[in-house]
Amino acid sequence: MGNWQPEIVDVLLADNDVTALVGSRVYLAAVPEPATRPYVLLTGSGGEELQTSDGPAGLPVAVVELACVASTYIGAWALWALAVAAVLAGSYTAVAHIEKIEGPRDAPNVDGSADIFAVVGLYEVVYR
Repeated sequence: MGNWQPEIVDVLLADNDVTALVGSRVYLAAVPEPATRPYVLLTGSGGEELQTSDGPAGLPVAVVELACVASTYIGAWALWALAVAAVLAGSYTAVAHIEKIEGPRDAPNVDGSADIFAVVGLYEVVYR
């Protein structure tokens, strides 16, 4: 079974549109302080096997939260759209259960700033 974390980070860092906005600021689990925006934060769990009505499918599935954080509303949405497109174009066979949450969000535990906008997607990602 693959490990979704480095795979998704690699997919995002290999995408020219994403890196044009964030450079190498794609983080797993935590954001360094102080954080320069925009950035992408990935959290989640994985390794369970995808279950179908016929039983196990033999494919691992991860529940991934993809947060795209920027200083403006438009910046957060633009980064989210590019990041999701990059993940969908990667080696993933399915993405399901999408929720979008938008800001402004006061997040002093993230980077100390009150003028922070975030778009967060929660995904069930089936990977190879």
